[in-house]
Amino acid sequence: MRSRAALDTRMREAWKQPDLKSQCWMVGVGTAAELMLLAPSRWRAEACEHDPDDRAAIARLVTHELVHVYHGQLNPRLENDPDAMEPLGWLVEGLAVHVSGQLDDGHLASAADAIRAGAAPAALAAAWSGKYRYGVSGSLVAFVDRTWGRAVLVALLRAQSSDEVLARLGVREAELLSRWRASVVGP
Repeated sequence: MRSRAALDTRMREAWKQPDLKSQCWMVGVGTAAELMLLAPSRWRAEACEHDPDDRAAIARLVTHELVHVYHGQLNPRLENDPDAMEPLGWLVEGLAVHVSGQLDDGHLASAADAIRAGAAPAALAAAWSGKYRYGVSGSLVAFVDRTWGRAVLVALLRAQSSDEVLARLGVREAELLSRWRASVVGP
């Protein structure tokens, strides 16, 4: 997109939300049908928190958004009901962070920092909130990937709720979060 205004217009059309306006840190969006990206040449003037000269970060960002495209194609509910993403935000965004390599690039507030600060989520619905949301959600998905395996993680892409995710993993929410915390900072 050649401007933030063009990005906002396209997002409004895609999600049928006439009042939608992107935040300055939002430079890319992936839906089942398309990848929208504010041109990196516009980032200095129309974005924050992104370096248009960091080609590796741009590649990770594009990969992140392409994961959303793929996920949206596998799980149409995410596309047809944008509010459905909120309870599953930890999985939707965590998957994109994990797969893109953003979890390991040193730019995100880490899950360990969140735990040390007393800001670790007590519920999955709270994982995708606050300044630690990307690191927490990405590390949760990475934990699921390491613990249950890639095939299980791929199967979870069709999940409609965190309860469905937990049922497929055969674990309760408190146990998943406790095991995740221990995997991040130790017992």
